Formats: sequence, structure tokens, C-alpha cells
Amino acid sequence: MTDIPANDPMALSREQLTQWERSMNEMLTQHMSTAEFSKHMNESMKSTAEGMKALTAMLAPVSPATKDDIAQLSRRLHDLEEQVSRAISLLESLTPTATAVPPKHQVARTKRFSPVESNDP
Repeated sequence: MTDIPANDPMALSREQLTQWERSMNEMLTQHMSTAEFSKHMNESMKSTAEGMKALTAMLAPVSPATKDDIAQLSRRLHDLEEQVSRAISLLESLTPTATAVPPKHQVARTKRFSPVESNDP
């Protein structure tokens, strides 16, 4: 073991963790250097590539929006919001400042209706 200060209560845990990491690293290095591991990794990468190719072919007719498409839509929306804001400002400047109530529209009545009288007792 290394020189461990007597006042470090976690030194033993750190030393054990370090030894565990070294042994795991050695074991995994040996495992990854085998032909079987290479074969399985090759198969895995091949199936992942095939899956991506199938997904691309499936999404091609759908044509999902890209990041650039969304950014362009965002810019267009911002421009439209500015135009609407300018139009509202222009309309507000054109409206009269007087708060007079406009007269109510009177409907000309040409025929008067009376309630139907019933002959019930």
C-alpha cells in the first residue's frame, strides 16, 4: 500500500476503489481484445447502421422539419409580430381620442304585432 496519513478516515475506501478500478480495467481490456468481442461489436454496429438506414427511408416521405426550418419559421414569426405591432400602433394613432358614445341604431318598425288572444276559458 501507499503511504496513508493516519488522520484520513476515507483513505482505505479510496485505495479499495482504486484497486477495483484497476482490476476492472484489466479484465475489460482482456475481454475487448478477443475476437468474439470484435465480432459482436461488428454485428451490433451493422444492425445499428441498418436501423438508421431503415428509419431514414421511413421518414423520407414525411420530410420532418429540420433545425434550420424551425429557425427560419421563428424569424418569419418574429417579422410578422413586428408588422402586427406596427399596424396596431398605426391604427391607435388614427383613432379619435374622444370617447363619445355613438348613437344606437334605431330599427324602423313598420308593422306592430299584438299577442295572439286565446279563447280558452
